[in-house]
Amino acid sequence: DLAVLVPKQQEEVQSLRAQLVLLETELAGHRVRALLAAATPDADGLRRAVHHATTESPTMLRAMAQAVGGESHAVLILVSPSAVVLGSSADSGVDVGALLKGAIAAHGGKGGGSPRLAQGVVPPGALL
Repeated sequence: DLAVLVPKQQEEVQSLRAQLVLLETELAGHRVRALLAAATPDADGLRRAVHHATTESPTMLRAMAQAVGGESHAVLILVSPSAVVLGSSADSGVDVGALLKGAIAAHGGKGGGSPRLAQGVVPPGALL
């Protein structure tokens, strides 16, 4: 029975993981749109949102930062107790990779990324 049961269970797990990725991506998009909707645009129309993450997984934070790319004139900063993840839209004019690099070094952390997506880690408690 195990020879039949184990491959079936493995297929089910793979299917559930794929569904989880799709649902996390969809949820990330909804959360980002809600955060940006609550952000007041500056004089140039740029919306900046900061979210202090307490329950989101690293995967969810990255998905949220990536979702900002689908928005316009937007920058999102996600802060957890030990990590920072930033995302920006192409039309924002903000290079989050450069922004993160300077900011995180001041807290003894390291990280980097591209102009649209950046992430880094800091020593425990440095961002509290």
